[in-house]
Amino acid sequence: MNVPQPEMKKAILELREKYREAIPILREALHGPDWEARRRAAGGLAFLSIAGSNAVPDLIEMLRDSPTGRMLSKRLPRSNPSA
Repeated sequence: MNVPQPEMKKAILELREKYREAIPILREALHGPDWEARRRAAGGLAFLSIAGSNAVPDLIEMLRDSPTGRMLSKRLPRSNPSA
């Protein structure tokens, strides 16, 4: 296994820290009124896959509230647990 040069290792660690700083901002943007900003925030979180599990509830909520999610919820059959 090759060990990265010290400069490369430092740059990678700095980049990782910048990603961590962006995650809360992107998660907050998922709840804004602008759908384009919400879509881009979701894309940003996907790109920063390190956000993965922490952002999943926010992403699910955004999708449920999206125009596409609302349209699908009207068209898909609902499960009937009492049936």
